[in-house]
Amino acid sequence: MKRINAAKALGYTGVEMWNPVQTKCGKKPELIVQRAKEQGMGITSYSPSAPNLADSKNE
Repeated sequence: MKRINAAKALGYTGVEMWNPVQTKCGKKPELIVQRAKEQGMGITSYSPSAPNLADSKNE
């Protein structure tokens, strides 16, 4: 949620959602969408199961 606020503060008009269903990280898609709407932000990309790009096994 802080990233949506930060993006707005920097002048962005939209944000991407990567792995929004990882509840272990406290992510809930409906809350992300709600916050984006509250900030007047759009959702520019939605990727429900993006790979961990930092994992060396994902070449």
